Amino acid sequence: MPDGINEWAESFRAAVIRRDAAALGRLVRAYSDIASSLRDSIEFLAEEIGQMDAPTRAQVLRLQRYSSLLDDAARQLTDFQGFARIEMTQGARDLIAMGEDHARRLAAVQFGDIGVAVGFNRLPTDAIETLLGYLAPGSPLSRRLQVLAPATVERMSSMLLEGVALGFNPRKLARQISQALGLGLSDALRMTRTVQLYSYREASRASYIANSDVVEGWIWFAHLDGNVCPACVAMHGSFHTNDEGLNGHHNCRCTPVPVVVGRDIDVGDAEAWFKEQPEEVQQAIMGKGRLAAFNQGQFSLADVVGTHQDEVYGEMRIAVPLKDLLPAS
Repeated sequence: MPDGINEWAESFRAAVIRRDAAALGRLVRAYSDIASSLRDSIEFLAEEIGQMDAPTRAQVLRLQRYSSLLDDAARQLTDFQGFARIEMTQGARDLIAMGEDHARRLAAVQFGDIGVAVGFNRLPTDAIETLLGYLAPGSPLSRRLQVLAPATVERMSSMLLEGVALGFNPRKLARQISQALGLGLSDALRMTRTVQLYSYREASRASYIANSDVVEGWIWFAHLDGNVCPACVAMHGSFHTNDEGLNGHHNCRCTPVPVVVGRDIDVGDAEAWFKEQPEEVQQAIMGKGRLAAFNQGQFSLADVVGTHQDEVYGEMRIAVPLKDLLPAS
């Protein structure tokens, strides 16, 4: 059994990541089937274009194989959108339930008795889902998901025509089209992971609000490893009141650890942790140029935290690009 708030938080995060990974795995397998079914059509189209003498954009657009490929891709990707929506919806519901449960148990840990969680105010999962509204018809996320298929098909067409204009050989042209197709999967995985993790965090916060007589706020808890975002390293350990959400970036793995009234918790010094890491780990987190400037004292770790306005989640915290961290010349 975990010992201490940090160990409990890490064990709960691991459970969340396992649930998230299972959903992403199903999406990857479904998308791989689409890519496999389109592979021959992509290669045949690339070969036909390769046999043409200086093909023009207009000539490519008139090819039957071109129209057939895009029509088939559109049909299969539209079906995939429906599958992805099911995964997102079920995943969000599961993570809402986990977030509410983990929130109560993390607060109870600070009392030294996990059984105390039974006495906390509980919120129904469907009430939290309605409150969040991420997957409601017409929501920004629903609209974003609905353009997955047409946007991917448009990218396939654009990258194909770009390759033709650049005179790519058939093999390279086929890779270009396949790469564009693969971007649709990246979009789906990012949307699915983000809505699940945001649902978990917001369900946790809803529980803190429902038990605000006991929980006075929460601590930003980052997963400190070689894959962590530098902005998340900077945010780790910061205290926030219950009216603030943990507005991490897309795919952010951070969690809000509750702070019970009258109790102090220590999640460790993230900057000290960062400075203790080998250079290759620091570089993986910061990036080569950003790390060099950081080591030269051109900015502090806190300066790395920036914001981005997202149409679905509102303000998200992101890592500031290097060019914006350096003093104006």
